[in-house]
Amino acid sequence: MQQAFKVIYHKLSTIALPVKAEADLVAKPVITRRRKSLGIETQFLTANMTSMGNSEFVLTIFGALAQEKSANTSKRVKFGKRINAEKGRVPNIVYGYDKTPDDYFNHAINDKEATVVRQIFQRYTEEGFGASKISNWLNEQSIKTKG
Repeated sequence: MQQAFKVIYHKLSTIALPVKAEADLVAKPVITRRRKSLGIETQFLTANMTSMGNSEFVLTIFGALAQEKSANTSKRVKFGKRINAEKGRVPNIVYGYDKTPDDYFNHAINDKEATVVRQIFQRYTEEGFGASKISNWLNEQSIKTKG
């Protein structure tokens, strides 16, 4: 008795590959077609579609729409990050600073960590240390990342 396989995706954009958009639109149907030839059904839950029941054309159109939505979301996120950076707002953990309670974007200088940042800067600008040498120095000093 042959084992049946099914690959289930929540949405079409889940098959996104780390390649350019044009190649991605070619790769998704190729992947789905290859699975289909092996008897593996691909199901997309949010689109209520399967590789066995829907035409490849429909899957390609929905894949293109998912790709475009993903690209637009990426643009919006990058835009928001750029605007926040221009305004001096940094929401992430930054070495040398501590988050200010109840204020998402503002930070207070952490004196102990700021000393390390100054030492890194000095080693880079005055002593000619590169990233690898600085990393080795931090490890030798047992200086850990923030977090």
